[in-house]
Amino acid sequence: MSSSALTTGKISYLSRQFLLSNGLDYDFKHNPDKVLNLMITKIHGDAGYFVTPNDNVRDIVTVLIDLTMYQARRVDEDKAIKYWTTCSYYSYYFLFKDKLKPTYMANFYLETAAALRYYNIATSEIFSYLIKKKIRLSSLPVLPCVIGEIEFRKLNSDLKWTPDTFKNFIVCYDYLPKFFKSHTFSPGIGVPIIGENDISSQIANPDQYTLLHTVYPFTFLIEYRYHINNLR
Repeated sequence: MSSSALTTGKISYLSRQFLLSNGLDYDFKHNPDKVLNLMITKIHGDAGYFVTPNDNVRDIVTVLIDLTMYQARRVDEDKAIKYWTTCSYYSYYFLFKDKLKPTYMANFYLETAAALRYYNIATSEIFSYLIKKKIRLSSLPVLPCVIGEIEFRKLNSDLKWTPDTFKNFIVCYDYLPKFFKSHTFSPGIGVPIIGENDISSQIANPDQYTLLHTVYPFTFLIEYRYHINNLR
């Protein structure tokens, strides 16, 4: 029951039950985008009907983020990015959309914790994709989703340097320290990042400084503000 795209790389029991109950198992294996499109359409109340355990949209969103993460891990990175963006968006949607608040508390905290992890992992993959493709964070990149696209608005940062001035980034979402008997960990939303910067070229008299290579920790977040079909 704890198996999912998040934990084992396989779709969850709830996702399997959803596909089978709605006759979508074969379609998802051979045309996953068709199934994901149907689910997204239903989530936004446009058309269609699905059988779900609790007969609510919350179940469909839960299955959608599981299926998009599963699909993202099965294809190459250029094809995977639309699944990562969709997973990130609907995890955020699950966490913050008022209409998805549960009417009962059973498993609520477990579901929220899982959605938070889906969001963090998917968003870390988006950040890694931007860096690997050398897409400047200040250039308002546009990334595809299963339906529509995501356009990044102006980046908000209170760092001394803009992110574009850093020479290298290390994504630390799954970073584990070694050779320590213990370590502390604080869960939260967002992707922990280390930015490395060589500031020697920015100093008039480098001989006066002993530390010319600096590192800065920061958190990368994507705040979704619009319906996914209207992102332009």
